[in-house]
Amino acid sequence: MLGRIAIAVSIVFALSTAAPGTASRAQAAGKGAEKKKKKRRPVLEYQKYGRPRKVDIQMREKRKTIREQIQTLLKFEKDEKERPSLLFRLAENSFEEAEAFFHQAMELDDKLSKDPENEALRKKVAAGKKALRGEERKWRAEAIEQYKVIAKEYPEYPGRDKVLFYLGASLWDLERKKEALKAYKEMISSYPESEQVPGAYLAFGEYYFDKAKLDKALMAYKKVAEYEQAEIYPYALYK
Repeated sequence: MLGRIAIAVSIVFALSTAAPGTASRAQAAGKGAEKKKKKRRPVLEYQKYGRPRKVDIQMREKRKTIREQIQTLLKFEKDEKERPSLLFRLAENSFEEAEAFFHQAMELDDKLSKDPENEALRKKVAAGKKALRGEERKWRAEAIEQYKVIAKEYPEYPGRDKVLFYLGASLWDLERKKEALKAYKEMISSYPESEQVPGAYLAFGEYYFDKAKLDKALMAYKKVAEYEQAEIYPYALYK
């Protein structure tokens, strides 16, 4: 889920830049002092997450089949305990569809990188990316509406913390960041013990850093650092 991981990656840079006293320590090194080697921040390589186009097409057909099966089940399923699980599977299906289009768009960039001076190819890639990213946005919007239904209509759903987190992440991917933060805030307040909480705080840190509200950003990064078992803990500690 590259779009969700991207939040953590950009925070790495944010935290290292926002660390208090960084500039003054650099100046204090003074003349004649041996410069320390710069730390290289972790990088997520697209190739590790991308999949061959052939596989994407095959998976798309499978996702379509599964989606149709879920939609059929929802027409007949009246049990209010079962419906949110089906809706969640449908939302995840839409999210995966969006990710597939995103990967295809990135593959076009890879083609252009091999022949960057080819203007005809550049125009073709630009047109292709526009179409693919349009499909990506459509499916992300679809997932958002499905997550919203679960969050609103099924407050007792056991996986509601994940629903709110994925809702926030999908809104974030569409640059609807204020809406995303509302979903994250509700998730944090309603499920303070959820394993999704650190990721929500990371999003707050990124948002405030981009707004140059460094005090608030640092507070959010510090909250992430309280969750040592979290997968994104190393990113929050990076200086």
